[in-house]
Amino acid sequence: MKSFFKEFLRDASAGAGAAPQICLGVFGKHPAWDDHMDDLGLETESLVAAKRLIYRQGIGGQLDSGAWEKLDEAARLPAIHHEFVWTREAQVLAGRMWPSTDGKRRALYPMVACAHGFGISAEAALTRVLPQLESVEAQCGATRLATKVREIIAEARERCGEAASGGPAEQLPGLNFELGEDFVRGPLAEILRDVRSHMAAYQRGRFRERAEPPAVGVRVPAVAEAAVHDLVFWNRFFAAIIDPEAPLLLSKPLRQPWLDVIAGEPASQEFFSLRAAPPSVPILGESGGPADESAQQEALSLWAAINDPESARAREGLVPERTWLKKIFG
Repeated sequence: MKSFFKEFLRDASAGAGAAPQICLGVFGKHPAWDDHMDDLGLETESLVAAKRLIYRQGIGGQLDSGAWEKLDEAARLPAIHHEFVWTREAQVLAGRMWPSTDGKRRALYPMVACAHGFGISAEAALTRVLPQLESVEAQCGATRLATKVREIIAEARERCGEAASGGPAEQLPGLNFELGEDFVRGPLAEILRDVRSHMAAYQRGRFRERAEPPAVGVRVPAVAEAAVHDLVFWNRFFAAIIDPEAPLLLSKPLRQPWLDVIAGEPASQEFFSLRAAPPSVPILGESGGPADESAQQEALSLWAAINDPESARAREGLVPERTWLKKIFG
């Protein structure tokens, strides 16, 4: 079996200096198929791995175990409806999962669209690609024809390619996060402290790929109304802490006030969070445990850097990442 840590999001691209590119893959359930739909566009090893980890092992494993059904109805999300981003070094997966059925009206599994980007930052993938996948959801939901689904995906693949070849992403309008100093000194400093503790093996300077540390998951609060804004904010937050060589998955359930983060190779149990509402999976920053002054000062520096346009520019490779990190850690 291939090693996740050696292979995942390290696919061979078109070569050094090649233009950015995006491969779009779709899988899951759709009424045009009596069971799981045909895989469409799973052209890279990482897209194949994403289907295995999220869909077969993750969602399938949770369904087989009955873990979600054991939750009280109030503690269980009615369906999987998420946007996500999976980052590592110079490659990224950005995706969307939504409720769907097969031709026999079975609705346990979602439909999933996932774009694998080469030479495009996570932030650019989030802001350019996720809107295309939202359109895919709407269009696929309006047809029961397999031929039409294939046409929709082919057109979306072209639009994603055009998005990848665009210029560097600018800071989004309204993406200046106004959290307030009380939030930064309180919940954000507490989250920073707890992430340092829970994800110690994945921090910058500590991560050792050969050690293949076990996956670690945490849940953090939403800080914005739009899911893409939440994903951008927390991607910037974790990019400052987690080693860029460590695979990092962020998933945001739509219209819910939290976001889940997994570092490392997720097993089935890490995907329990897809339908588990608090307190089944607690949200960091809500315990009220005070952070010390050093954590508060670091949180203030990190918050300021997240709002700085250079944070986006650093993720685009337009300014050295160390320039941004120096603003936080000195």
